[in-house]
Amino acid sequence: MHTRGSRCEALFRAATTSAATVNNGGFEDVGAGAAASGTIVGGRDSVFGTTIGATITSGGIQVISSGGTATSTVIESGGLQDIYSAGSANGTTVSSGGVFTVSNLGQASSTTLSSGGQEFIARSRAGPNRTGVD
Repeated sequence: MHTRGSRCEALFRAATTSAATVNNGGFEDVGAGAAASGTIVGGRDSVFGTTIGATITSGGIQVISSGGTATSTVIESGGLQDIYSAGSANGTTVSSGGVFTVSNLGQASSTTLSSGGQEFIARSRAGPNRTGVD
């Protein structure tokens, strides 16, 4: 599945998708109970379900909230991942120029922050397994 421009992919309940590409201007909504794996995010990705192995590229924004989970995400330069409102992230890698935010009772663990990557924590449950600059 490739989304371009204003196209949208919406996944609900037990729906799954693999290796989707969400281009700038595109939107993917992963609802509660749904799962996405290997997504390339250059647009907006809203996750209330599960995402595994996503890569957030320049201009891409991935928001994990309301019980959503993200595992093994790579945030490249110009990409942003925002964990909030009871969302959680495990094994995020923040590359140089990438931004990772955890707020409003979001939870993060096993984060790797590379030189030049940015991590912002506010009112979160950030776990003890965060890794410093590589």
